[in-house]
Amino acid sequence: MFSGRIRCAGCIVYLEQGDISLRLIGQPFSGLLLPGQHLDIWGEYLPGKQPVFLVHDARRAGDVLRQPQVMPLLRVGMDVLWPMVRVLYHANEQLALTPDGQIVVLYGEELDQRHYAVEAKVISVNPPVAVILGAVPLTPLFWSAEGAPA
Repeated sequence: MFSGRIRCAGCIVYLEQGDISLRLIGQPFSGLLLPGQHLDIWGEYLPGKQPVFLVHDARRAGDVLRQPQVMPLLRVGMDVLWPMVRVLYHANEQLALTPDGQIVVLYGEELDQRHYAVEAKVISVNPPVAVILGAVPLTPLFWSAEGAPA
């Protein structure tokens, strides 16, 4: 997890702390990055000639109520409850994207492309595939505005 202030330069977004600047790629799972925000951001640090940070999600700096969510180890036949996944479609497959960037193919009820709380039964782990047992649409709480709930 890194903390800093968001700076945008054209289409490129940076997280800055003092004299250090780290380029961000991707968009947080549950909100938007706006210039001037002071945020804690978690994801994957990708080292290299010009290191970048692949964003999974974020929260207002110092907000300890929101924590990174990691998908549990899946087993065939296991019932899982994902408190929040983003449903999207790719190549005619319905997918659930978890906050830590994991993707699970979903079968069963066809859902709109949005956030859901999903209960499912795992039918394969390689690749991860699950059958939807129930899904409730969610509206993510955004942390972009000062004083907004976390």
